Amino acid sequence: MYLTVRQIMDIGPLQRSRIISGMGGLDNIVKTVTVMDVPNIENWLKGNEFVLTNVFAIKDDIVAQKQLIKVLKLKNVAALGIKLKSYIETVPNEMIQLSNELNIPIIELPADCSWRDIIDPVLHRIVNENYKVLEKSLAVHNRLMKILLQEGGLEVLCNSIKELITAPVAIVDSLFKPMAKSRDDEWEFVFKELLNNGNIINHLKKKQDVKSNFVFYSFASNKLNKLGIKVCLVRIEHDNFLLGYLAVLLKIDVESLKEDDIVTLERACIMAALEIIKQRNIQKVSRKFFNEFLGELLEGKLTSLEEIHQRAHFLGVRMYDRYAVILVNTSIYKNYYKQIGRLKKNEFTLDSLKDSVIREITNRINILKDALIYDRGDYIAILLPQMEAITSRLSGIITELKNILVFYLKNVKIGIGEWKDLLKVNESYIDAYYALKVALNDPDNDIVYFNDLGILKFFIKNSGDLDTRHIREIYDRTLKPLADYDTKNKSDLITTLDTYFKSNFCFNKTAQKLFVHINTLRYRLEKIESLTGLSLKKSEDLFNLYLGLKIHFLLKNLI
Repeated sequence: MYLTVRQIMDIGPLQRSRIISGMGGLDNIVKTVTVMDVPNIENWLKGNEFVLTNVFAIKDDIVAQKQLIKVLKLKNVAALGIKLKSYIETVPNEMIQLSNELNIPIIELPADCSWRDIIDPVLHRIVNENYKVLEKSLAVHNRLMKILLQEGGLEVLCNSIKELITAPVAIVDSLFKPMAKSRDDEWEFVFKELLNNGNIINHLKKKQDVKSNFVFYSFASNKLNKLGIKVCLVRIEHDNFLLGYLAVLLKIDVESLKEDDIVTLERACIMAALEIIKQRNIQKVSRKFFNEFLGELLEGKLTSLEEIHQRAHFLGVRMYDRYAVILVNTSIYKNYYKQIGRLKKNEFTLDSLKDSVIREITNRINILKDALIYDRGDYIAILLPQMEAITSRLSGIITELKNILVFYLKNVKIGIGEWKDLLKVNESYIDAYYALKVALNDPDNDIVYFNDLGILKFFIKNSGDLDTRHIREIYDRTLKPLADYDTKNKSDLITTLDTYFKSNFCFNKTAQKLFVHINTLRYRLEKIESLTGLSLKKSEDLFNLYLGLKIHFLLKNLI
C-alpha cells in the first residue's frame, strides 16, 4: 500500500507546508520522493513521485515552468514541492493555473528544511505502510492456509473469509455458477440475479483501487438495488487463466473496499485458486477411474455381475438392474466460449465445461441423481436407471436435458437407446449411437429415440451411418411422387396417407381426422395408388408405403 498526497501532508516538515494549487490531485498516490536538479527531469521519472525542487534549473524560463507541469502530468507524478525565496519569490500564476487544470498539487515547502528532512520521513512511512500490508497479508495467508490444510473445501474457505472481512462471501465459476458460499440466505437470490442477466460480462463495472492497483468488478441490478446490496467480484486466476470469481456482498453505498479487505481478498483468491486446482485434480483422478469403469461397461467388456457390483462399490456407485443410454454430442463448445467471453480455451475452461455440464444435469434434474454420466470427450453418455419416476416422464426429462445443454453447446444432438439389462447395457449404448447418428444427419431433428426408427434400424450400417443409397431408392419408388405432387398442387396426399395408416385403414376415422367427406378421402387414396403404382389393398405395397412414410418424416433431410 502507498500513501496519498493528502496523507504525506501530516509527515514531518510537510505539516508546516502549504498547498498552493491542484487540490483535485490530493488523492494522487505517492510511491517515492525525488529531487529535480536538471531541466529535463522527465528522463528519470517513473510515475507516482513527489518531486522536490527549488526551481533553480528553470528559474528564469516561464515557458519551461509551464512545460514542467505538463511533463509531471504526462509522467503521472503525484505532486510538486517547491522551496520558495531561494530563487523565486512566488509560484507563477501560469503554473498555478495549469496545476489546477491538471490536478498536480503544488506545495510550498518550509524554507528552513533540507531535502533529506522531507525525503527520509516520507519514505520511512511508505516502507512502514508496505511492511504492515505485508505483515497483514502473511497473517491472512497463514490463517487461510491452516484452515484449508485442517478442514479443506471452498465452503470452509468462504466462511473464513467472511469472518475476516465481515461480509458474505461466495465463489462462482467462470460462468458465474455457484461453487461455494458462506452461510448467508441472500446468496440464493444473488446467484439467480447473476445467472438471469444474459451475458453478465457486459453488466460488470471494472474498478481499481488507486493505492494498491487492486482490480475488481461491481455488479448491480434493480432487484439488488431494492435490497440495498451489490456484488463485488474478484478474479480467481492461475497462470493468467480464469478459474472463477470471489464474490462479496457489499452495501450499495460502499464506493470502495477497505485496505485490510483488499489484502484479505488478494490472499483469499490465491487460496481459492489452490483449492479449486486441488479439487479439479482429485475430480480428474476420480473421473478417470469412473470413466474407465463405465467405458468397459458400455463396450461390453464386463461380463460378470459380481465384478460390475464390486467395482461400482469401490467407486461408491449404486447399480440398478436395467438401464437406457442417452448419448449427447458435445464436440462443439461454441456457446460455452461465447458465455465466457474472451477467455483462452485451455484445460481449465474445458474441465470447467465438463464439470458444469455434469453438475447442472444432476442439480437441475434431481431425478437423475442416480444416473451414471460418462465423459467420452466428443460425447457424454448418460446411463438412466429404469425406475417408474424416470420411465413415466422420460420425454420431459430428455427435453429438460436438452434445454440445459443448449446453454453450453451448439447444435445439441441426442440419441436414446432402449432399456437393457445391466449386462447388456452396451447394446443400449450402440442403439443410442445409431440414434445419435441419425440426429446428426438431420438438422431439424435434435432428439432421436432408437425405438422410433422402427424398420429404419435395418438401414443402419455397422459404422452407425445410414445406408442413404438404399433409403433414397425406396423413397423414390414410394413417396417421392406424392411429395412432388403435393408441392406442385399444394395438396395433402402424404398427410392423408399418414392419417390412413394411423387410423388402422378405417375410412370413417381417417375422414373424421382430416375433416373431409368420405368420397374426398376415396378420391385421394385412389390418387395415391395412381401416382405410386402401389395398391392399398396389398400387404407388400402397404409395407413399402409405410416404409416410405418413415423415411419421409424421420429422414427427409437425407433425401
